[in-house]
Amino acid sequence: MYAQQLVRAGYNVYLLHYLDQTGEFMAGRSSMRRYFNEWVETVRYAIAWIQKQPSSSAPIGIYGYSLGGFIALEAASDNPQVGAVVDHAGGWVEGNMKPLGRMPPLLLVNGQRDRWVPYKKYVQPLFSYLEQHNIAYQSRVFPKQGHKFKPAELEDVRTLAIEFFRQHLKPPNRVKGSASRTLNAQRRSG
Repeated sequence: MYAQQLVRAGYNVYLLHYLDQTGEFMAGRSSMRRYFNEWVETVRYAIAWIQKQPSSSAPIGIYGYSLGGFIALEAASDNPQVGAVVDHAGGWVEGNMKPLGRMPPLLLVNGQRDRWVPYKKYVQPLFSYLEQHNIAYQSRVFPKQGHKFKPAELEDVRTLAIEFFRQHLKPPNRVKGSASRTLNAQRRSG
């Protein structure tokens, strides 16, 4: 549904299946540790591929949910092809993730009652890291939400994300046939 809202706003949308690169159906804790860097590189590869498409000349936006938010942060670090990142229900693992370099504008959206990505363990350290390294960001913390937001609050997140992309990305191309596309992210070795 969110992809459709972005398409209606005039954006070309690509849904990346980065887990396919490693043959995973779901990301468990052990596979996250084992494959995280490979998934980040898969997303970076997909960003470069998208940039080569005729309708994608400007920097792109990334919306990452949960693990996708963690991956979005690293994939956007020092990547001039990325113009904005929305990290929803993601965070940062101090000491386990690479230091972030130059970052595009960031919007961080989290539920304070998230038990899957606990706020104190993953979100507060990210805020501290960004502030210590003078990396600008915007945040919206929903005090009564967990990992999966209720419909009304989820609609607020969608509205925030679309407005954030409008602020920080080139106006969307109103390309005839704008649509959502699915990329099974299979990188070629070598």
